[in-house]
Amino acid sequence: MCAVIDTSVFFDLQGDEARSKAESDSLLADWLQPDLELCITNEIFKVINSIDDSKQRNGKRQLADTFTQLPYNQKDFQTACRALTKVLLSTQVTINKSDLSQLAIAIASDAPFFLTRNSQILAIADAINEEFNLSILSPTSLIVKLDYLHEYINYQPVRLAGTGITRQRVHKFDQVRFLSETFLVGAKGEKLSNFQGRLGYIIANPDKFKCYIILQSEKNPLALIAYHTHKNHELNVPIFRVRSGPLEETLARHLIFWFISLSVRENLPFTRITEPYLDHTILSGIQDDAFFKVKDGYLNANLAVAVTATELSDYLTTLANRSQDYNFCLKIADTLKTDKLTTAVKTTLDVERILWPAKIIDADLPTIIIPIQAEWAKELFDEDLANQLLWRSETDLALKRELVYYRSHRGNGGLKPGVVGRILWYVSYNKKYCGTGKVRACSRLDEVVVNKPKNLHQQFRRLGVYELEDLMKLTKTDPNKKLMALRFSDTELFKNPIDLAEIQEILGKRLTLQSPLRISQEQFTIIYRECTQN
Repeated sequence: MCAVIDTSVFFDLQGDEARSKAESDSLLADWLQPDLELCITNEIFKVINSIDDSKQRNGKRQLADTFTQLPYNQKDFQTACRALTKVLLSTQVTINKSDLSQLAIAIASDAPFFLTRNSQILAIADAINEEFNLSILSPTSLIVKLDYLHEYINYQPVRLAGTGITRQRVHKFDQVRFLSETFLVGAKGEKLSNFQGRLGYIIANPDKFKCYIILQSEKNPLALIAYHTHKNHELNVPIFRVRSGPLEETLARHLIFWFISLSVRENLPFTRITEPYLDHTILSGIQDDAFFKVKDGYLNANLAVAVTATELSDYLTTLANRSQDYNFCLKIADTLKTDKLTTAVKTTLDVERILWPAKIIDADLPTIIIPIQAEWAKELFDEDLANQLLWRSETDLALKRELVYYRSHRGNGGLKPGVVGRILWYVSYNKKYCGTGKVRACSRLDEVVVNKPKNLHQQFRRLGVYELEDLMKLTKTDPNKKLMALRFSDTELFKNPIDLAEIQEILGKRLTLQSPLRISQEQFTIIYRECTQN
């Protein structure tokens, strides 16, 4: 979002008056930087050039060079000047020529915000907004608006994986009693007062903790979770409770994976679960995800790296030196030193599973780019696509981490029974969705099965989005024609999906990606690093 700062705000940024400087300097706060771009007009350089003190003049010029200078059309500028003059006459407000020029440039460039501390300009803010759709604000007013917007977004319900289940931030104290009574683990001797106190403390410190309730409907809470990231290297989960019911196991495993994925997005190499009253469903899930028992809970290493086996071993050894709790990294580091590791497919996949989303780039793992229609991708693994639509994905399936995709067993790019490795998902272009026509995700390929449609449907119906009639369409209603089922898991959605042109450039050939394509280790490394770079 572009906000034009005028001379009154610009000169405050290196000014001496404490009050005004503090107000303007607040625009440079770290939390604003991802959303706000401060811009200037060329009028500021004219004011700077009029400064007699050469040292001060040079300092201001260097500061001005760090901001974006707004481009504008001279004809639009002249039109804006004439229109502004009429507004000033009608409101009987007087401003100098320099201020008039800055406003006219902001209008000519279609900037949404103009920031000033000039009381005369602020006095005609409504009139200018009505005439030109330019919002004139003081720095403090803009920050208050942005803070409100951040809070509004933070506390809005978010659909889980495009389903009807939502994740909603807990921030009201009047929810403490209801939530503590709903999620109390009385069977294990937990006292209500203790849980209320712990939950109340977490809600009272939103700057340190994020607490969410998972809801199937307003009256049907499914889970209560809380986490914080204020400990070096770790995302910590002090509350993790899932109510018993049909979705209990699926939701628990989905949330475990969500915590790990969140750690990765926050560039934290460890996820620690310190909930003292874990039920057997969650315990089973975290054990399957290779969490190691430590003194205050369970710890998992989640390393967002794509490196050689030797480099990964060295990195794990470095991590182990940071804390005694991280000693389990040494065992994995030793495994990576095995001479034949890079050719031992199953062992390599096990290490990548334990350290997800880590990738061992010198491992001899089959990697296949597989094209998939956006309609199927949104149902199986791509919640970003699913959330673009108003209607919901099938709840149980969308939350699963292990899934199956069906396709013809011909033109298979080397896919056949017995092959395991990695899948890069290329979501074919579909004008209904933003972000298609790109490699959007990477999954672990766990199994390839070739069989008749009915047999495949019976074997994998709980993991696939296709019904039997869909499978029959793939075989043109021939019940004896065989299909291929790809069982895959733990899909990583990419931060920076790359399009077909970039893929063609990396692979060094023109192609359409209408069928699976096996690629080399080197090609996978380039594509993966491009898609995951910050």
